[in-house]
Amino acid sequence: MTRFFDAPQELCDQLETVVSRIENARALVSRLQAAEATLLVEAGELADQIAAHEAHPDGAGMAHRMVASEIGTAVKESDRTVATRMARAVTLVTGYPSVYESFRSGRISAGHTVVITEAGQIIADEEQTAAYEAEVLEFAENETVGRLRPV
Repeated sequence: MTRFFDAPQELCDQLETVVSRIENARALVSRLQAAEATLLVEAGELADQIAAHEAHPDGAGMAHRMVASEIGTAVKESDRTVATRMARAVTLVTGYPSVYESFRSGRISAGHTVVITEAGQIIADEEQTAAYEAEVLEFAENETVGRLRPV
């Protein structure tokens, strides 16, 4: 750690410990958020299965709204918020597997995943998406969300 002030070494060592613990906590938060994304994808898959089993005339729309409502009630969020989060989770997990793995391992934050997936929406080709993902992920793992956004 760089010393930017003339403090006793003991205080600098304590600061280094605190910074390291914060870094570890943030990685844990990312891993937990990635686990939640996995569960949101699973919930969407269950909605599809429910709709198929009950032969819903609207496809799976009503089943997805019901599942989102159940989750929303449990976590005190609106069903629309949960539905949006479910859709974003599907995009992340299925469309950007390397980004998801980096998120799951705590190397990037939820903010990074949002910036990457939103910017990637304009790419229609799977090969180009994979190339974009590989290039942007290398940058994302070493930069802040704010610095990633213009890339």
